[in-house]
Amino acid sequence: MKSAGETTLLAERVMDRMTQKVVVVQVSDPLDLVVSRMRALGISGFPVMDPYGRLAGVISEIDIARSISPVKGVESFPGFLEVFLRAPRDESSDPFKVLRDRLHHLRAGGCMTSPAVTIVPGASLAEAAAIMEDQGINRLPVVGEGRLLGIITRTDIVKAVAHPLPYPPVHEPVGRPQTRGQGMAA
Repeated sequence: MKSAGETTLLAERVMDRMTQKVVVVQVSDPLDLVVSRMRALGISGFPVMDPYGRLAGVISEIDIARSISPVKGVESFPGFLEVFLRAPRDESSDPFKVLRDRLHHLRAGGCMTSPAVTIVPGASLAEAAAIMEDQGINRLPVVGEGRLLGIITRTDIVKAVAHPLPYPPVHEPVGRPQTRGQGMAA
């Protein structure tokens, strides 16, 4: 017998749990702006849009750490970006000045992961979890018909397992409801 968590991951769709109001950044945004948004919103990555409103990639704290640090592997140091951002700023002896300058001069488009690994809204949460695990990523932009429709994160999947929707989720097309005599069983 399947557990509630397993049933949730198999039955629920990405569209059931994705965030539809996605905060995005532009390829031309400087990294200091991207980092400020991350800190203000308490999130660790964004979809990156090109000037034509198309998904160009995804940028995460790890992408930023790799881009600004001269030390290879710094992205594996948990909290590197937060430590760097909280470091005292003494203009005469700021050991992070070079990194701060890079944050100001580098753009999201030059640091993002591209192409973005994406998923469709009708995919199961199990599929989303498997892609995230296989790719070592924490978020998947949800795309359909060439547009960004939402985003699903590891946190969304954990919440789905902890608090499943009533089973089975209803995936009916939007339209006029049928009444008795119009194809519904009596």
